[in-house]
Amino acid sequence: MKQKKLFNCFICFVMLWIFLAAANAEEAGSSLDTTDVIEIIFYEDFEGGIPPGWSISNGLWEICLRSAPDPDLGNFYVGTICDGNYPNNTNSRLISPSIDLTEVAGDEEIHLVFWQTFSYYPYGSTFQDWGQVQVSTYDEGTVWSDWQDVGNRIQDSSPVWSLKSVDLTDYAGQQVRIAFYHTADIHGGTTSSGWFVDDVEIISKAPELTWDFECGWDDWYADRGLWQVGTPTYGPSTCYSGTQCVGTNLSGNYPDHTDSKLISPTIRLPEFNECETISLDFRHWFSDTTSSTRQSHGMPSSPPRGGFSSETASPRTVPSSFLRARLASRSSGT
Repeated sequence: MKQKKLFNCFICFVMLWIFLAAANAEEAGSSLDTTDVIEIIFYEDFEGGIPPGWSISNGLWEICLRSAPDPDLGNFYVGTICDGNYPNNTNSRLISPSIDLTEVAGDEEIHLVFWQTFSYYPYGSTFQDWGQVQVSTYDEGTVWSDWQDVGNRIQDSSPVWSLKSVDLTDYAGQQVRIAFYHTADIHGGTTSSGWFVDDVEIISKAPELTWDFECGWDDWYADRGLWQVGTPTYGPSTCYSGTQCVGTNLSGNYPDHTDSKLISPTIRLPEFNECETISLDFRHWFSDTTSSTRQSHGMPSSPPRGGFSSETASPRTVPSSFLRARLASRSSGT
């Protein structure tokens, strides 16, 4: 009889625990209800060469073979000449097939996401070589529209593969083509290796913000390469916590002539009154150099607030450990 009472008490306890857990989940927002649902609208990894439906205007783009297979990106990618520099006075597009973008609802966004590495020359001169993502829309009355630039220009260099994202939400519900546009000016001087792209996909989802990078990039991205997610083998040689973090080249020094932002997904901030503040808090490790002809820095997006030590855009030396800071980080070199 005593055992039966104990058993009944145990059952009541379990049922009460389940009830309270369900109530707490409903009040805070159940994790099951907020699980990221991703719709993959389009995907291409170029493992089978230039796919049917893709086209190249004015030549130049070709399929390249990696010297060693990448466990995440495979054996092949596409680029502007695999084994040499692009020539002067070249303009060429790698053009996708027609893609139907879905409608979006609520907080959903449509993004073009791809991996890239690139090197354009000359750096900072009056002559301009660059890459640019472009979109053309289809209208039965006018057929395909002129190409429209979306996102920022791809300039200067990024020696590492990095994740890039371009917001296409404004084109939701339309039929589009995507182009990777390369252009080189008539400067008659030195050129560089150009633009290389892999694992192109278009996704529809509600942005989800994560902070620890333990599962990779999630919805973060770099606008001009350089940033990587993983375990550093250079600099701090470890992350502040866990096994993965994000940094500007995890295996060596950042190169000259680089300018890249690490960008978060869309964040919906809560309402707050005049007595409250909203702050971004993060740990960082850095090593920047300066000379009479070169400056490098990480730049916050606005002045720090609160009880943390001041962070400015001036060059700094190597800290002995991870520091605590607020606001966004940017890496640049000129």
